[in-house]
Amino acid sequence: MKSQIKNKFVKNITDAHSWLGLIISIALFAVFWAGAISLFKNELELWASAPHVQISDGNTNLSYSEIFARQVAENDFNNDEHIAIMPANAQHPWHKVYVDLMPDENGQEQIIALMIDPTTGQSIGQLDSFNLVNFLYQFHYTLSLPAGVYIVGVITLIFCFLLFSGIFIHAKKLFKNFFTYRTNSNKRDQLLDLHNVIGVISLPFTLMFALTGLILNIVIVYQIVYALIVYQGDQQKLLADAGFPQVNQPASEIPMGMEKIDELVAFVENKYEKKAGFIQVNHYGDENAYLRIIGEIDTNFTPRFEVYYSLKDFKALYLVDENHRNITRDGVDVLVRLHYANFASLSLKILYFILALGVCALIIAGNILWLNKREKQSKKNTFDYIIAKLTLGGCSGIIVSTAVAFGAERFLPFTMFNRANIVESTFFYTWLVAALLAFPSRSYQHYLKWSLRVAAAFFILVGTSDWWLGMLTDMQFDYIYSSFWGIQCSFFILATIGLLTSRKFKHTIG
Repeated sequence: MKSQIKNKFVKNITDAHSWLGLIISIALFAVFWAGAISLFKNELELWASAPHVQISDGNTNLSYSEIFARQVAENDFNNDEHIAIMPANAQHPWHKVYVDLMPDENGQEQIIALMIDPTTGQSIGQLDSFNLVNFLYQFHYTLSLPAGVYIVGVITLIFCFLLFSGIFIHAKKLFKNFFTYRTNSNKRDQLLDLHNVIGVISLPFTLMFALTGLILNIVIVYQIVYALIVYQGDQQKLLADAGFPQVNQPASEIPMGMEKIDELVAFVENKYEKKAGFIQVNHYGDENAYLRIIGEIDTNFTPRFEVYYSLKDFKALYLVDENHRNITRDGVDVLVRLHYANFASLSLKILYFILALGVCALIIAGNILWLNKREKQSKKNTFDYIIAKLTLGGCSGIIVSTAVAFGAERFLPFTMFNRANIVESTFFYTWLVAALLAFPSRSYQHYLKWSLRVAAAFFILVGTSDWWLGMLTDMQFDYIYSSFWGIQCSFFILATIGLLTSRKFKHTIG
């Protein structure tokens, strides 16, 4: 009796593992795929924008106060809001300046993001023109859906169940069959071994990724509950206690010069012996103006500082530093760095990338195994047909759409109106077409083979474009070349993986 109950329980867990995995497969694949690409967000931003912009050869950079003054004068600045700058560094040789503009005719707030020449202070382009990688980064945790953060949180919660149920199902053979890969057996056994081996190898990574992602995606739910119950609706107090203050020093309506900005930034940098990575001026031109300064992010777990100072008298309004720690803020920072591999060298990001692609392969292998099982049990019906086509088209289609979107990011003119939206639309429409093309395909093997080859062709095209377009020869900064070499190699590696994998689908899997 106990044996029957145990077997039934294992069967129920296995069925739940299979069905839930199938239900969230497209979304989970998209999350991991976009997350893998987002690991190299800085490098891809540089790859997209550097060939199109020119920086002056001058050796003397304008001061922050001069940069701010010029942008306030040249734009329809909203004095009730703020202006901010991310100073040039090795990751981007130009300043990133964010200017809050006056509301439009519909009362909507407007923000313009500019690339600024550090020497001349002139705008050399808009950051939003090269928004593909930032879009993919946001797509990773929102899927570009309303309430997407919560949806991805639920998907991550289900993914946690899949991980633990997978461990339970294979517990007895987890280590015994760890090195088992039956190359001489049928394709179904090979896929099963591939699914299990990748699952075991990537287990520490996927557990860390799932748990940190779950906490980060549903932290807003905790915030709402705490704000309503513990803080009686006072969200500002909750944020302040959590280490995310909202300093609201009102404007005095008394004009004041902004020349002290540079002095205050130098004062903070000397105090913490670290460069400022973000500088924001609130109430620019007002006597009650204050600065928010955040230190540059280090590749380790050392907490960065975030301080608020009054510009008039350098009075500290709020401090988050080594002497003013907050356990909630520190915890969130650690989770973010773990999740995006921001605490170590490039080699760790490459490892994250490989493991993320492995999970993508695990998802497709699991879906094919489920379809084969249904077909073997003669349970295949219209529902299975639709699920199979949507799953294959949705998962492999996003690989094609990403490759095509990178092509659009490289080939569309820099000055094209609404360029970023066109690139994003290219991504979604290509994904839709690729998913629909799965329906008339004669088999999923045939579809996977050709979708991988199309994606590989686009990755090769994009990878070689910089050379035959002559873009690399026009770049002015030697250290940019290392990022370009890395991105070029990544495109060719992805193309190679796609081509080699497509060869595995020449024969029927079963």
